[in-house]
Amino acid sequence: MENKGNHPRRIFIPVSIVSLLFLILSCMTVFAASGEIPLTRAILFKNGIGFFEHEGTVTGPQTVRIPITATHLDDVLKSLTVLDMNGGQIGSISYGSSAPLEKQLEELGTGDLRGMKLASILGKLTGTSLEADAPGGKVSGRLLNAEVRKESGQDGAVSEVIELALYTEQGDLRTVILQSLTGLRFASDSTRQDLSRYLDVVDSARNDTERILEIKTLGSGERTVKLSYTVEAPIWKASYRLIMDESRPAFLQGWAIVDNTTSSDWNNVDLSLVSSSPVSFIQRLSQPVYARRPEVPVSVGPQVAPELHGSSMDDEGFAGGAALAEMGLARKQKAVRMESSLAMAAPMAAPGAPLADSIQDSNIVSAQAFKVGNQFEYRLAEPVTIRRNQSALIPILQSEIEAEKVALYTSGRGESSPRSAVWVKNSTEFALDGGPFSINDSGLFAGEGLFDTVYQGERRLLSYALDQAVSIEEDVDSSRRVLHGLSGERGVLVVSHKLEETRVYRIKNNDDSNRDLLIEHPLRNGWILKSPSSFEEKSSDFYRFKVKAAGQASIRFAVSEERILSRRVSLDAITENEVKLWITGADPGDAIGTKLAPLMSVVRDIDAFRKRISSLESEKDGIYRSQDRVRQNLSSLGASPSEAGLRQRYVSQLEEQENRLDALEGNLKQEHEGLEQLRRKLSGMIASIDL
Repeated sequence: MENKGNHPRRIFIPVSIVSLLFLILSCMTVFAASGEIPLTRAILFKNGIGFFEHEGTVTGPQTVRIPITATHLDDVLKSLTVLDMNGGQIGSISYGSSAPLEKQLEELGTGDLRGMKLASILGKLTGTSLEADAPGGKVSGRLLNAEVRKESGQDGAVSEVIELALYTEQGDLRTVILQSLTGLRFASDSTRQDLSRYLDVVDSARNDTERILEIKTLGSGERTVKLSYTVEAPIWKASYRLIMDESRPAFLQGWAIVDNTTSSDWNNVDLSLVSSSPVSFIQRLSQPVYARRPEVPVSVGPQVAPELHGSSMDDEGFAGGAALAEMGLARKQKAVRMESSLAMAAPMAAPGAPLADSIQDSNIVSAQAFKVGNQFEYRLAEPVTIRRNQSALIPILQSEIEAEKVALYTSGRGESSPRSAVWVKNSTEFALDGGPFSINDSGLFAGEGLFDTVYQGERRLLSYALDQAVSIEEDVDSSRRVLHGLSGERGVLVVSHKLEETRVYRIKNNDDSNRDLLIEHPLRNGWILKSPSSFEEKSSDFYRFKVKAAGQASIRFAVSEERILSRRVSLDAITENEVKLWITGADPGDAIGTKLAPLMSVVRDIDAFRKRISSLESEKDGIYRSQDRVRQNLSSLGASPSEAGLRQRYVSQLEEQENRLDALEGNLKQEHEGLEQLRRKLSGMIASIDL
């Protein structure tokens, strides 16, 4: 609007805006005396935690602010270390409360107003002072009641209105309709503060994703402040590129994938990536813990009441408690410094230049690796910058590496073709953390795969594709079982058999080029390798045999193994058929059959003794059963003359049976003595046989 005339233009600013501007200027003054200590170092571990260090300067008494993610607050409280150097000291450290929303609302004068209608909210504020701008003028008083009632309009429609009952200072009772008011104010300072606090609590609960640590530093002059803590962090991942070319050595690039999920940016931060997994845990230190106390009634002294005799009830209090145990974690680390290299962006390759040449000629920067016990650390030489909620692919390694191309066939996998693989030896100064890899062979993508951690000097197979030009069939060519040994001791015979098995791999190379084939043959418990006499390498599960397969050729590769099986047999359990099986299962070249032949007659005689003993024992059992029957008959006879003859007959029969039992006992004794002699003879013959 233009200013007409020479009169100065007047601008009217509402008092509320002036107050707001004053508040903003005051806040700017406060924050000018405080600041954030920048993040300077980050160490990421393999178990999902990160160690972070902040360092900055303060002047005089100052409050520094550290923003952290709300979910990290417990970890920070458990591990936070703060140092005010150069004579300063740390005062209090405060942060936003993590008490449950219900608990915070419970402690407010308003209580929990969520989900309540306006009339109900005003009803809870009964007694507070109000100032209302009514159609007839201003009305002030204390709220006596807030009631919802229905009104019918001229068109018959029914609507709800809120009627307020106010008690004025003059002692009058005034009623006003809330919908007719042009303004309503709470005159009570305490009511305004309660409502403001309620709204702050509800708003902070809705936006509860970040916490601000406010650290008060006490001292004079300019000083250095350092602080550190551990919090949950994404696991860093490794990824590799292996460049193969016939004209140059193999070349390996290593990259680390790092994610910044903290509440602030990482600007020029010293970053270290460690393979170790230190002990870490979660404890809810940020949440207030309340102990349940016993409720004790107030003593009011003796009270006299009419006497009513009946059951009594004792007042009981419930006592409970909560305790938090803090655990201290200590770890001693010994660092050994090593030098290595870090890959940077490669310059544009000249047309036709091999990829391996371009990478090996690229710019590199010095980096450091540290060995920490059995683990290792990549410490980047240059600071990194990663914005909040962003990730980065960071180079950690670029080096030549020993590599040999092979065709890898694993027995039992069910594949008829081997896999293209690279047999690499970690000749770098780094331990290679496990992860995915991709292979570029002669300028073309050849495949990709995975490997576990490879330490310095260790050799590892990396398979990446299927070599369909080579086909392999495997079969058990021969299998047999031969007697290996006999030994007798204390009535027990130990029989050993040798299992022999030969597995044949039939290989057909349909390509014109030769193949270095690596066959993984199962390493079975108890089996001994007989042929070939040597192998290229042995893992926990396989023998690895190296086989040359010429182009357009078929070859046969056999692996022979043997296993010794032993079982214990009682000498009494040896039969003629058992000895026959030993003789037929013996190796003819060892003439075992001739050595075992004398055992046949002894075993045959032993078997005859056993049969006779069995027959005599059966006869004894029959006599015992007959005697039982005769004795039962005798017991049933009476004293009559007619039964006397029958009694005499039964007695004579018992005498004959007893005589026969005596004879049988003598025969059994002779047979057992003869059997024992033959058993000793058999045991001696077995012991004398050299198998």
